[in-house]
Amino acid sequence: MLPDLYSAISAFFLNFTIILLAISLFQAFYIDKIHHVYEKRNMIILSIISSTTSVLCMTFPVSDFIHGYIFDLRFVPFLLASIYGGPIPATATTVSMISYRYFLGGEGFFITLIVQTIIFLGFLFIYRKIKKYTYRLILNLSIIFTFCLGFLIFTVGIVVFTAFQTEFVILTYAKFVIIQIVIHLIVFFITIKLIDGLLYRVRKRNYLRQTDRLQAVTDLTASVAHEIRNPLTSAKGFLQLLIREKGLTTKEKQYAELVDREILLVEKIVDEYIEIAHPSKVHLSATQLDDLLNQVCNELSTNCKLNNVSINVSIKKNGELLTDVEKLKQTLRNIIINGIEAMPNGGTISIIAKISKKYVTIEVSDEGIGMSELELDRIGTPFYSLKEKGTGLGLMLRFQLMALLGGRIEVSSMKGSGSTFTVYLPKQTKHPSFSQSNLAQKLTEGQN
Repeated sequence: MLPDLYSAISAFFLNFTIILLAISLFQAFYIDKIHHVYEKRNMIILSIISSTTSVLCMTFPVSDFIHGYIFDLRFVPFLLASIYGGPIPATATTVSMISYRYFLGGEGFFITLIVQTIIFLGFLFIYRKIKKYTYRLILNLSIIFTFCLGFLIFTVGIVVFTAFQTEFVILTYAKFVIIQIVIHLIVFFITIKLIDGLLYRVRKRNYLRQTDRLQAVTDLTASVAHEIRNPLTSAKGFLQLLIREKGLTTKEKQYAELVDREILLVEKIVDEYIEIAHPSKVHLSATQLDDLLNQVCNELSTNCKLNNVSINVSIKKNGELLTDVEKLKQTLRNIIINGIEAMPNGGTISIIAKISKKYVTIEVSDEGIGMSELELDRIGTPFYSLKEKGTGLGLMLRFQLMALLGGRIEVSSMKGSGSTFTVYLPKQTKHPSFSQSNLAQKLTEGQN
């Protein structure tokens, strides 16, 4: 008995070690990616890593664990690669698992074929429904996956064993499946926690790196912006006097008005530069959540009508919040205007808001063109914009302002399926003391 138990435990830890080694390779080749130009290469590498890991787990199974039944941890790399990599690694791992199980032979091949096919199709269905994977969601999916896996192995196994007239005891087989479920739950919790920690450290490192670059850029741009503002103000004043002159021809007046509009655009960009370098002070005031949203929607009503866009507001729980109302309104206006511009043929913007004991959540969704993973990863960074005349500073400033108020903005999107911006704020904002390092810390915390 003891040698069998020792052999089973050794085989289990060998499977677990193989998975940990795969996670290390995952970190080296996938989590630590810097340039998205290598994204396809990373998908191929992740597919190879997950497929190889599953095959190795099947090669060194836990034998004679319960009355002759064997099992392994092949489904762990499959689920992790599917969630963190998507359909390509999921497909590659599924094909590798089924092919290798066919090579090994036995009636267990039919169990693998049926169970793996059902799980793979279920993953493809769920993957298209979920826009953003969080740690808690991944953990819940792994729990659901484990119980579904256990149910499928039990039911399909009974059918296959009966069809092949293989002798088995239902209670013993049920005990074997239950132990599988428990072991998979433990392994999933450890590996998902480990990967989440790795992702957190990478995000923190990237944000600190980005903050250092941003500090250098803002120092330079602020000084340039101040130098530009003075002659720009003079030029604008003389141009407005010129527009009022009665001796101008129609075409000259049109040209002058065009120059005036362009100067206004330049002024806006200069103001954004200065605001990023020297954020204005926070002015806290109390307001009702529904009043704030109604004011924002009313201010944008004309813009919505001109672009054939409607706004649906749903407040699940109203209440009072203490924050910088103007900064929050500016942020919501910026997000909604971006949503309107993302729907050139019109559509609907949905706002879902609720207020709890400590936090306020405002979710703004559009039906626009959406963003790819590459575009989503760069959203909110300086000088990156999907607009033809955009600078990327407006949204970046909103991210900073929300971090300054103790909140954050999360973005989820899929190409062709619209985007969702979720604003999280404390119900009662405290007066912050601004510093670049504190802001970087809040931005980093806000992404986790």
